[in-house]
Amino acid sequence: MATPEEAREVVGKLTRKYGYLREEMMEKLGEWNSEFLEEIEEYRTTMERSVSHSIKTLARNIYDSNARFIFELLQNADDNKFTKAAKKNLAPGITFKLWPDKIVIDCNEDGFTEKDLEAICSIGESSKTTSHGYIGAKGIGFKSVFMVASRVHIQSGHFSFEFFHRREDPGIGMVRPIWKTPVQMLDGPMTRMTLWLHSDGDAAETAHQREVIDRQFKDLEIACLLFLKNLRVITVERYLSSNVLAESRKFNKSDPIGHRVALETTTRKLFGSEISSRRTYHVTRLQAINLPHSSNRSLTPSDENLTMAGAAEVVLAFPLTEETPTQESQPITNEVQHLFAFLPLKQDSRFKFLIHSDFDTNGSRQDILVDSQRNITLLDWIAKTFVLAAVQFSAQHDTLLSYEWPLFLPMSSNWGDFWTTLERKIHQGIRDASLFRSRKYNTLRKLQELYEIPANARLTNGEPVLEDTTQDIYLSRHYSLKVKLRLREPQYGLVPLNHSQFLELVRKDLASNHSIMRKAGVSCEWHSVVAKAVINAGKTNDIHDLELLPLRNGEWVTGRRMPVYLPTVGEIPIPLPLGLRVLEPSAVANDARKELFLRLGATEASVNTVRTSILNGFLKLSFGNPLDHLRFLYQTSPPEMKLHVHEPSGLFHCIYLDPVQFLRPSVTDVYLPQDSGLYGPLALLSDCDTIAIDYASPEILRDPPPRPSEYHPTWEQWLHGCIGIRSRLRLFNARMTGLSAAALYVLSEKPFSFLGLLEHLWKNQPHTLKMDASLRKLIDEVDVTSICNFAYPILLQESYFPLKSLREVVEQYMETSAAFPFLQIETEMDSFPSMPGKWRFLYTDFHVRGDNNLRFLLDILWWICPDNFDDFDKSDDFDDDAESDDIDSYDEADESEVDNDSQAFINLSFSQDFEGSEYSQKSDGSGRIVGLSTTQLQKLCDLYEAIYAKLVLSTDVTHDRITLMETFDEEVVYIPDDDAPFWATRSECRWHGPPMTTTNVLYNLYGRMLGDKQMTSLELLFSKTLLIPDVSSEDIIEELTLIRDDWHMDPDEPSLNSIKELYRYLLDSEKCVSSDYSDGFRSEGLIYARSGDTWGWYKSSDCLWSSKTNIEGKAVLNTHYEELEDFFVGCLGVKSLTLEMVYDELSRTSSRDVADIKSKIMVFASLLAIEPIDLNPAPILEASIFPLKYPANPAVEFANGNVDFAIADRDYLRQRFQSKAKILDLTLEEVRRASPFFEWLNFQDRYLSRRVKEITSVGSISGTVASSATHAMQRKAKYLIRIAATFESPRYENDNVGLLQQLRSVSVIETHALSTTFSIIQDNRLISVESESGSVHVAETANSMTIYVPKDKKSRAICFVSVLPAAYGDWLMLNPTNNRQGVVTEDLKVTLMSVFASPVSALDIILDRCGIFQASSFSDVDDSPEAENEDTSEDDCKDDDGNDSASHTLTPATGTETGQWDTALGFSRTASQVDSLSERSETVGRDVYENRTQSSPGTLLSVEYANSNNSRQRNLSSPAAPGQQPLPSNPSLASNSRSSMSPYRGNGLDSHGQYEILLDHVVAAAQSSIFPPVTVFSMEALATALPGTSDSAEVESYDGVGVSIRSGSMSQLERDKRVGAAGELYVYELLKKEGLPDWGPDNWQSRIRTYARAHPAHALLEPWTRSETSDLVYDDSEGYFTRKLMHWGYLAPEEWQGARPKYYFEVKTTTGPCRTPFYASGKQYRLVSRMQQEQAHAKYYLFANHWMLDGKHARVRK
Repeated sequence: MATPEEAREVVGKLTRKYGYLREEMMEKLGEWNSEFLEEIEEYRTTMERSVSHSIKTLARNIYDSNARFIFELLQNADDNKFTKAAKKNLAPGITFKLWPDKIVIDCNEDGFTEKDLEAICSIGESSKTTSHGYIGAKGIGFKSVFMVASRVHIQSGHFSFEFFHRREDPGIGMVRPIWKTPVQMLDGPMTRMTLWLHSDGDAAETAHQREVIDRQFKDLEIACLLFLKNLRVITVERYLSSNVLAESRKFNKSDPIGHRVALETTTRKLFGSEISSRRTYHVTRLQAINLPHSSNRSLTPSDENLTMAGAAEVVLAFPLTEETPTQESQPITNEVQHLFAFLPLKQDSRFKFLIHSDFDTNGSRQDILVDSQRNITLLDWIAKTFVLAAVQFSAQHDTLLSYEWPLFLPMSSNWGDFWTTLERKIHQGIRDASLFRSRKYNTLRKLQELYEIPANARLTNGEPVLEDTTQDIYLSRHYSLKVKLRLREPQYGLVPLNHSQFLELVRKDLASNHSIMRKAGVSCEWHSVVAKAVINAGKTNDIHDLELLPLRNGEWVTGRRMPVYLPTVGEIPIPLPLGLRVLEPSAVANDARKELFLRLGATEASVNTVRTSILNGFLKLSFGNPLDHLRFLYQTSPPEMKLHVHEPSGLFHCIYLDPVQFLRPSVTDVYLPQDSGLYGPLALLSDCDTIAIDYASPEILRDPPPRPSEYHPTWEQWLHGCIGIRSRLRLFNARMTGLSAAALYVLSEKPFSFLGLLEHLWKNQPHTLKMDASLRKLIDEVDVTSICNFAYPILLQESYFPLKSLREVVEQYMETSAAFPFLQIETEMDSFPSMPGKWRFLYTDFHVRGDNNLRFLLDILWWICPDNFDDFDKSDDFDDDAESDDIDSYDEADESEVDNDSQAFINLSFSQDFEGSEYSQKSDGSGRIVGLSTTQLQKLCDLYEAIYAKLVLSTDVTHDRITLMETFDEEVVYIPDDDAPFWATRSECRWHGPPMTTTNVLYNLYGRMLGDKQMTSLELLFSKTLLIPDVSSEDIIEELTLIRDDWHMDPDEPSLNSIKELYRYLLDSEKCVSSDYSDGFRSEGLIYARSGDTWGWYKSSDCLWSSKTNIEGKAVLNTHYEELEDFFVGCLGVKSLTLEMVYDELSRTSSRDVADIKSKIMVFASLLAIEPIDLNPAPILEASIFPLKYPANPAVEFANGNVDFAIADRDYLRQRFQSKAKILDLTLEEVRRASPFFEWLNFQDRYLSRRVKEITSVGSISGTVASSATHAMQRKAKYLIRIAATFESPRYENDNVGLLQQLRSVSVIETHALSTTFSIIQDNRLISVESESGSVHVAETANSMTIYVPKDKKSRAICFVSVLPAAYGDWLMLNPTNNRQGVVTEDLKVTLMSVFASPVSALDIILDRCGIFQASSFSDVDDSPEAENEDTSEDDCKDDDGNDSASHTLTPATGTETGQWDTALGFSRTASQVDSLSERSETVGRDVYENRTQSSPGTLLSVEYANSNNSRQRNLSSPAAPGQQPLPSNPSLASNSRSSMSPYRGNGLDSHGQYEILLDHVVAAAQSSIFPPVTVFSMEALATALPGTSDSAEVESYDGVGVSIRSGSMSQLERDKRVGAAGELYVYELLKKEGLPDWGPDNWQSRIRTYARAHPAHALLEPWTRSETSDLVYDDSEGYFTRKLMHWGYLAPEEWQGARPKYYFEVKTTTGPCRTPFYASGKQYRLVSRMQQEQAHAKYYLFANHWMLDGKHARVRK
């Protein structure tokens, strides 16, 4: 071992050999002289590039090679010496430790020497000896590590050095070692090699290299240890980057034991347990010599090298199973094995063993060169090695492997490749070698000398049946079937013994004195195998000369000389003696021998041959046992019980004769010598002296022969049929025209034995006789009344078998079973649970009934009333056999399922004819019992139920249904009438319907007694099966006709409820699709109703459904038939009150009942609101229907419409004129309701509000100037001039500058001296009323005007809000030049109201929204001097009493004449112009928001609400109510001006512009709202909202300035439509915001939706012309809205999950609070009710209550 210094010196010497400059030296050189450094670097580069060609070639070959570096390293390691390890008892081994970036290889070899170092640093040289036989592919060897590593460090002993080589380097680094001072010394013996893996390539190349390394290690097999000389252990360990052992594999080779070598693999994974496996091989080695030299190896020309290169070791390894104490080793042949050339080759082997030798391989050492002469020569040595292995296997005597080794033999293939040659050589070697054992001797013999036992010549235990005792010719039985199959292949030649050889063994056996064939006691199997083998051999050889036929007399013969017969004819033994050659029966019993005998010529004797022999013996009286011969004759006789024509029957007479007396059976009845039992001649005829009894000899019945076939008679029958001996009495007489004398005698004298005799005789009658219908009819018609013990005559075919189950059924449905015809059978007649086989013939042949079928239940139904049985149809058209299969399978449990339902037999009332709990028996006059007891009635109901159940289970439902319907065409339906029960046919009944007298409604009759379950069963029978119909419309018409006719005869009031039931039934059952009954109602008076106070019967055309007033000659139905609207209106076409009806009634009425006339007027008005007006009002005007109150006359008088009267639409005006003018006697509410009527009559000008003129004046009392109000009015002059320009004021057009001057110089004076004169013209007469108070007075001069307002605060508020705008409008529209008054529109008044009530800062926006354009002449008018105080309101200038704090006193001028204007001041206007307020208490509007810079956010705009009776003031700056968020200002809305050219200007719902503003706010509110939460309905809230219960202070609503939603000039109906349309628009937009799929205009199905056209977004909305079911309809086909409703809490998820309903939205809109009640029509109520009854979750109806309709406060609740 070299010292450290020596080792370093050796490395240094090799380093210098290839030139090397240390890096630290180069660095210092560069510091000293950089030019020298560059020159030296250039020199070093040139030197490395000019290295020898061999190094460059080596570098190129490494990367071009596919060599596996792992196996190169294994080969190098195996060439090392391990003497040091052996001394330490260490197995030679190598360990591979894998890290992600390096591989460490440890080997416990002796260590590096200088020679070893020189070898790995050389090119093409090696330290290996040629004795190993291999140097390396292309000289790569150790250098293969540079395929995967760029840096290799080796430490062994004191040696420690490295190689550096990158892919692009020329290769000098692979052979130039660089000394590396060791960090630590290794524990010896140990050589460690560390490979630093390439990492300088791209990522993909590096990843691919890692995959190649992993694959090479995974391909490493333990089997390579078998072919390595020294290595015993190979270990592969894989580490994670954290130095944690992730996986390890250890291969270990045990020391050889003989030829056995064991390999063990131990595997362990991270966190896993250790797993070991073991494999044993039989290894055979042979040294091959004289091999041709390899062309790819360079050897020195020494003799030793040449000799050793021509030799190679051949190693074959045969895999074996592990040997255990109970199991020997066996070959493993189901795994793929490999070829090895020191290293495993790429190609798999098709042989079942491993092959290794020093093959010539390609450069990658993975494939054999098939054209190499060396490899071809090695094939001979491999074959020799295999034969040597076979010898080794066979030599292991008495081991399983010595017989199983042939499984390693290669099978023949036709591949024609390199390895096919090896197969042929192995085949030949096996054939030429003595390798196999015979059965008895242990010597090894060639396979051609042995035979396999033929399959057909060996026993089940594998032993041959015959064998040659002198020669052992059979292969040993220890060879398994798999081995034999392999040896049978042609290339090996194992064949079985042939036929000729086997027959020769048979002849030798027959000739032997110890013949097995003739020996007694030989097994049946042996004879069978031999027989089959001889038969098989006889196919190609003559076997008829073999004496193989054993006779009954002991002889063995051939079949060539005389006939040989089988011992039976068919299965009938041939009797002895007959002189025939018959085979031994025991030999023939073996089927194989029998077949052999037949092939050798044996035949079956014919019947005639044997019968002839027997007959010849009878004639000669030379037979043996005559009974044997007689039995043969019986068993060979024909089935028809006739002797052959050539066999005389007289020959047999002597056999049957009694020893004492001889009789001829054909003449005299002779009976068999046996006791015939209860029904034999002796038992039944012993007391009859006229019938003789004679018996045959007893011997004849001893040991009777078997029947030849099922078609043959029995022995006794044959004796009876062929010979004529009787065994039973006769049933029919000789002529077959009636019963025999013996049968009649038994029926008459012993009736209870008759059925037993019949059973005894009938079962043995000939089939042809049984099939004779006439004979069976004779039995069917036997009178069995005495046998049934029945009170009525009964034939056998009408009786029932007394089964226990049938009796139980009868007892279940009849009070006494004695009333049913059961046969009385003498033995155990009450204990038959099912039909006994003994008596079954009564059921199958003679129609005695025994089935629990429909016929049986119908018979029970009939026999419930037996007095009428003669009327019952007893025909046999009912198929009793239909359920014959149920006879034996009858189950009592089936009957137990019939539910008595006795507990449901309730509420049964009885008449006085009932006693206790039983009915008294009643008869229907024909003798039939009709009155049933309570018990029997319940049983009858159960029976009906059972009849249906039986029909359902029938196998022939069609036939049984016909029978059932025919039965019920008779009177078998019991009618349990309380007074007179009776029986009826099915045509006289109905199943379901109202109580009736013209027909029997079974459901009603039985429903009062039975429960639902049993009623369901009865319905299935009566309605579904018997087709008893429900009550029809014809039945109802008939019933109504009867009731009407009875009413005419006896006019007592009929039961209205009963009549309703009839009508309701028609509605529910006919569904209004039949016109039959509706025609009947039109043609006849079938409607019971009241007209006025009189009840009667009316046609449908004489009826009205509803009427709020009486119509002469018409009966009104809704009062008494409210729930039957669909019937009368929908089905019968009864009309409700129509406009034409009321029109006609009003035009021709003579009534003077004020209430009645008012009612008709109100109805007519309401109908006018919803129907088109196409009637002439003249007849109404001519009719005296107008109730008037005349002055000074409290009584009401009627007048026509041509009388000049007034309509009081204002209470304050009524109070002033009611004592002075003619006024229509209607309240304000009635006037409002009648407004459509008045409009239709063109009475609008008769309203007091329009006809009354008001003239105001100012007295002499001084007034006070309201300076703040004056200042406010002056500042608004600019805006008032815009209004004047927009509405084309005559004052503006005449002198706009002067008008502006007047407006800017206006003064407001508060005074108590205002007065008003009210005047009206009626009948061309002026009627005036003076008032000491007034609301406003306007006076003017040329350049100024004065406005007088009341001093009182409340009156003043009314003035500014309501009266002043009207007065101002009149003043503006008055032409000052001609004093003509222009039209003051509602838009003008509303606009003026907005100006007077609003601060100046908001007026621009307000006027823009009202469509007021800028006056171009005054566009530069500036009110800036007052701007700083522009937001000061009128109230800011008042003291606590409401007085103007900056006022002064003035004295106004006096008034002037009515209707004239001058500087003296006078002002006239109509009352309608004074009071423009709506009389409705509800307000529908929106809040207008004040946009002031100094106002606090969220404050509400002050809005004053007022009407003629009260007022309320809201504080401008009051905060929001508790719990209510203040409404923010909305500048965007305030700045949204309207075009000045809009045709709609003004205020109220009849103003398109203001209605559009309202809809704007409705849409904005909907888009900013969320879907309303689930609300809980409060009865308290409803109660307080009802009329008469609420506090007016709480529920009053007011018309606000600028936001009023008032009727104005429109009708109340028109107003309601617009309010409703606004509410529907809100809900439509709210649902649209939720993103419902397919939501659009088609979902809005309301007729009033066109009002939404006022909104620009809906300007193109088309009218809805289709049917209207609800305001909005949505089909939620995707379930989207349903899921939202479940999420919001409206619907329960567990109930509505997955539902897809159709939603109907009904929108109810109010301008009042949430608690305001709403109206739902009857149609809506019925629609909701219908939906509740329809399919679950298919439809859903919602009411959306839209309240506080003011745009920003709009709310909706469900």
